[in-house]
Amino acid sequence: MSRQGGTLQMKRLNAPKVQKIQRKEATWIVKQRGAHPKQQSIAIAVVLRDYLGIVDNMREAKFVLNNGEILVNGKVVKDHKRAVGLFDIVEIPKLKKKYAVLLDHKGRLELKEIDYKEGNKRILRIEIKKAVKGNKIQLTTSSGETFLLDKTKLKPFDSIVVENNKIVKELPLTKGATIYVVAGARVSNVGEVLEIQEGSTRREKSIKVKANNNQEFETVARNVVVVGEKGKIELKYLEKAIKQK
Repeated sequence: MSRQGGTLQMKRLNAPKVQKIQRKEATWIVKQRGAHPKQQSIAIAVVLRDYLGIVDNMREAKFVLNNGEILVNGKVVKDHKRAVGLFDIVEIPKLKKKYAVLLDHKGRLELKEIDYKEGNKRILRIEIKKAVKGNKIQLTTSSGETFLLDKTKLKPFDSIVVENNKIVKELPLTKGATIYVVAGARVSNVGEVLEIQEGSTRREKSIKVKANNNQEFETVARNVVVVGEKGKIELKYLEKAIKQK
């Protein structure tokens, strides 16, 4: 009988482009699993070894994780394959270190150290909205997480601010909103929405943006995430990272 489902291993050469790793130094790399889409995430063990360098090999990574020394978004993580993606917060209490997952100018995931006292606030884009049993509204986000609400005006391409797995603020994609580019030629840039062109069966929803360098450009809505209201960014560490560029 043939094996059902996907492979359990992944070659470094075939790893998602968002992974900022050395692709020829070894054959295999840990294949991530979890809520985040595989093409937009990386395994926590790879974060500890290849990104942060706090362990030298996979055995040490598993030991640290099994001891409950690593938190992701405020929760202890023990699965070395646990997927980590954009805006996740990786915390190492023993070292009093905290890192936010952002994007570099090539669209690759990178970790930026943030103030250890800063909370675990994240921003998630709404991908799917649908009605479910019990007259509830289910929102599926860019991280793969779902939220059940009694009612909401949120729709796909809007964002939510989440802290401790609770929605603390809604960020609709509207004129004047502040966006973070997550794909395309302008990836990692921040800008203000100038105009929104609604999509159709033949054309994707698109937006016109004024970047923080005053240049204007157009892109499809799926390439951006709303990160704040006009002239404001909800995540302090993202605002700081943008200023440092």
